[in-house]
Amino acid sequence: MPAPVRAEGHDDGAVRASRVGAGPGRGAVVHYRPTTGVEMVDEDETGFPGWVDRPDGGAVRSPRRGAWAVVVVLLVIAGLLVVGIRAVVPHGGGHDAAGPGPAAAPRATAAQAPTSSAPASSTVPGSGEREVAATALALGGQPLGQLTVSIGTPVVGHPPGRVVNFDSCAADPATVEYLPVEIRPAPGLDATVTVRSGAPAQGTGRLGFFVESSNGDQVPCAAGAHWPTTDTFEAVNGKALVTGYVVLDQAVTAATPQGRPDVLGALQLQLSRFRELDGYGHWQSVTPAAPSVGAFCPGVRTAVCASLG
Repeated sequence: MPAPVRAEGHDDGAVRASRVGAGPGRGAVVHYRPTTGVEMVDEDETGFPGWVDRPDGGAVRSPRRGAWAVVVVLLVIAGLLVVGIRAVVPHGGGHDAAGPGPAAAPRATAAQAPTSSAPASSTVPGSGEREVAATALALGGQPLGQLTVSIGTPVVGHPPGRVVNFDSCAADPATVEYLPVEIRPAPGLDATVTVRSGAPAQGTGRLGFFVESSNGDQVPCAAGAHWPTTDTFEAVNGKALVTGYVVLDQAVTAATPQGRPDVLGALQLQLSRFRELDGYGHWQSVTPAAPSVGAFCPGVRTAVCASLG
């Protein structure tokens, strides 16, 4: 190893570079002025600053060593931040590293029908549908669309839920039986529906027909009056299904806990007065063709009749 060589000052204050073996390490370059001592220490061949001897016997630490220490600390902090972030949000979309997260609850689909709120003895309206009437309709000699009528399964011990203010009819829900009637009309069709019976059955109370309504102010039964057996509907705003209800007032008794299917089977529906509004707000008559299901009502070709039995 070569002997240490120190820098010597001159009267003109010039700066010389020399090697210092005992200070900053082999090959370090020291610059100093004779009056102030060491001003700056360059890195040695290893790239690390070190200690250098002052001419008066003291030692001065390289100012670059402090800068390197700051850089090292910053790198350590940056590394800790990266490790911390990876620990909070690991690779793989945010699941726990121990395994996938809990499975998300499945979304409801059209195949998952909502649970009915009807009592256990009731049947959901519309189930077990049976078509009882079908006819093509024409307006001004031009095809307008189809009209079909289906009936569902009778429901006992429960009032028809889609008839607003049915409590105005003063019926005991426990004794009521109703038959849902689903009407699929041509767009914009207006028609009248009437329920008819042959000979009134004894012990069944009142008979009525009610069409669902979104009018919360409608009162289906006037006080002290018989139940209506005729109601109307209008298929507006793209409505493709209209539900009506044939209702027996006192069908459920101790002797007939399952209602009166014999009475319902003897009833008949009549659909008539088919019409539709034109673009000027005028009613135009709609003509039914010969029904493919059901039949024209006796003596007329403008009304369709369907048996509920």
